[in-house]
Amino acid sequence: MDLINLTKEELVKEIERLNKLLEEKKLVVPSEKKEEDDFLEQLGNFSGFDFTQIHNELMISSIKNIPNPSYILNTEGRFVGCNIHFENYFHLSCVDLIGKTPYDVLPIEIADATSSTKDGKLDIDGIATHEIVSTIQKNEAKTIIITESVYNDLGNNLLGVVGVLNDITEKRKAEKALIDSERKLREVNEMKDKFFSIISHDLKNPFASLLGFSEMLLEDYESFDEEERKNFLNEIYKSAKFSFRLLNNLLLWSKSTMGKIVTEREVLSVKGLFDELLPSFEKDLKTKSISLEIEVDPSIQVIADRATVLVILENLISNAIKFTSDEGKINLFCEKKDRNIFISVEDNGIGLTQDDIEKLFRIDVPTTKIGGKKEKGTGLGLIISSMFAKENEGELIVSSEPNKGSKFTLSLKEYRENRTREHKYLEE
Repeated sequence: MDLINLTKEELVKEIERLNKLLEEKKLVVPSEKKEEDDFLEQLGNFSGFDFTQIHNELMISSIKNIPNPSYILNTEGRFVGCNIHFENYFHLSCVDLIGKTPYDVLPIEIADATSSTKDGKLDIDGIATHEIVSTIQKNEAKTIIITESVYNDLGNNLLGVVGVLNDITEKRKAEKALIDSERKLREVNEMKDKFFSIISHDLKNPFASLLGFSEMLLEDYESFDEEERKNFLNEIYKSAKFSFRLLNNLLLWSKSTMGKIVTEREVLSVKGLFDELLPSFEKDLKTKSISLEIEVDPSIQVIADRATVLVILENLISNAIKFTSDEGKINLFCEKKDRNIFISVEDNGIGLTQDDIEKLFRIDVPTTKIGGKKEKGTGLGLIISSMFAKENEGELIVSSEPNKGSKFTLSLKEYRENRTREHKYLEE
């Protein structure tokens, strides 16, 4: 029966009939859901109430107390309302949102995560949760969890969804920082264990030589001729020099891994750096009859930390001498490119395979296993050099072929005199 179209007289008679049925307990409650829904709808219309609007108003009132950005969408996927936190988060007015879809006003990543599809229909059954990353404002990426739940009318008909946003950006950053910290700690511990196993082995050999040759000289000095004594002293010198370099690299590595190396940028002449270093290599070059050529323009200058760059170049020259055969050749030269200076140490020594190059900066692979030539060393010098190159905003580049030699190149920022005083140490 359609209650709306009844006349006043008919309505009075219908009420009297219902009262009589109630008294006689003969009023039948609707058994089918459709009948129940129709009954409630007619009762609402007859009473002058819009139950859908009432439900929406109740939901809007409820989300005002939620401390997170919250919103309501109707069955067409359009905004019915939101709370103040939603307005503040997206810098939008709730009044302006009503009737629009998420695609009309929100970033695409967030709109895709809501129940509103591009067709303007709800796509949800119960509760849905999505975690997305989106740029909300000021080009800052935010990590957001969107949770939505359906709400129904008294007849259990779908009226829309309530959505709540939870910004977990800082939480995810903290989790990532913790994961990175744990990973770095594991790497450092693994590196430390491998490193000291290598160091303990390589420290024994030079000290064994030192003790052995010095003991022979002390106990049987008179029994050796002058040439034999010089050979012993030369071996003692080489062992002491190797030990000193190894201990110095160990000290630098430990300081660097603990962040205790402080760099101070200044204007440096590349030619001046080589001139400062080369005298310490004269004996080694002479012993192996290695020729060394320098092709560096004295006017070339870089912006870098003096101490760390000297360590890098010293390690590169030392390695070039070590892995170059007697009567070999080493070239030192510079190239300019893209406001960078590329300082190269090139030799015609034993060279390296691509597999060797990939192992160069791994602390768990000693240099005695690289290049096919038995040489003392842990490779620590190159690892430190690579770290120091990064400290100077540069990098260490390696190119090599077996039996054709190797080229190690350090890139640094070029110094330009025509820069303004305030920016003369910075790249434009």
